[in-house]
Amino acid sequence: MMALQTKDPAIRKMVNAILNDYPGEIVLICWHHGNIPAVAKALGVLKPTKWDGKVFDRVWQITFPKGKASLQDLPQMLLYGDSKS
Repeated sequence: MMALQTKDPAIRKMVNAILNDYPGEIVLICWHHGNIPAVAKALGVLKPTKWDGKVFDRVWQITFPKGKASLQDLPQMLLYGDSKS
């Protein structure tokens, strides 16, 4: 298992549960936008970008091809006016 890259106990607990209790599963995490980069980093994303606090129509998809975290910043496209790219 990877070493967690966070000191935040709530993020540490959540990431441990995801990695240990749900390996290979799809998990949706809803978190405060200011802490999403820390969650991504704790999951192994090397350099997550800062989440713009004025953006509410994005989803970060983290996958683990070949065991390494990979981040995609995707549009959620749920509501009228959401960005398409």
